[in-house]
Parts: sequence; C-alpha cells; structure tokens
Amino acid sequence: MTTIDLTADFPIGAEKLYKAWLNPVHLSAMSYGGEAEFDVREGGRHSSGDGYIEGQFLELVPGQKIVQTWRTTDFAPDQGDTQVELTFTDTENGCTLHLVQTGLPDDQIESYQSGWFEFYLEPMKRYFGG
Repeated sequence: MTTIDLTADFPIGAEKLYKAWLNPVHLSAMSYGGEAEFDVREGGRHSSGDGYIEGQFLELVPGQKIVQTWRTTDFAPDQGDTQVELTFTDTENGCTLHLVQTGLPDDQIESYQSGWFEFYLEPMKRYFGG
C-alpha cells in the first residue's frame, strides 16, 4: 500500500475552502460534478460524483482539517477503504490545501494521483479564480 501526498494553493482563506469542501453544492461545482450528499459530523457518511465516491467522516476540525474514509466504485469488493486527510492552512495570499490519501494499492496510485489534479485541484483553482 502506498500514499498520495499533494499540496495546492488557493486564493481564498482556509475556513472558506474547508466549508466549500463540506458543502455538497460547492463540492460538485468546484470538482467534476455529479450529485453529492453529506452528513457533516464525525461518523457521518459522504457520497459524491453520483455515488462514485463514498465514505465516512472520521475527524472534522473546523477550518483546519477533514479526515474521511474514501472509496470508489472502481475498488474491488474485497479492497478496504482508503483514508483521505485534508489540511487547510492560511497563507499570505489565501490558503494551502494538503491532501494525503493512504491505503491505495500500488497499481492504483498513478491513476488516483492524476485524478486528484484533474477532477479536484485544477477545477478548484478555476472555480476560485486562482
């Protein structure tokens, strides 16, 4: 199992990006789209991309950190969930998002790493004008 470790800068504050990530309407608009549903509380479920991604919120630190389990419909039935940790840090010009995903099999790293850029980070930069 391997880890994806990415960072991206955005021209908005950490609190605003944190709240947008947890809002199904904003997440769909700032990523690849599709229906999203969230029960935003520790232990609550999340689903996005018309059910392509699902998981559970493990930790929520307002304005700073989201930790969640994460799996897609591409995962084999016997493949465990991965974990995604998002850390939001204010900077002089906005904020930095640090994304760490653990628990992916080696043969899926390249696909999901490019997917984070293609379907999340780059669209988010366009959405927030960065």
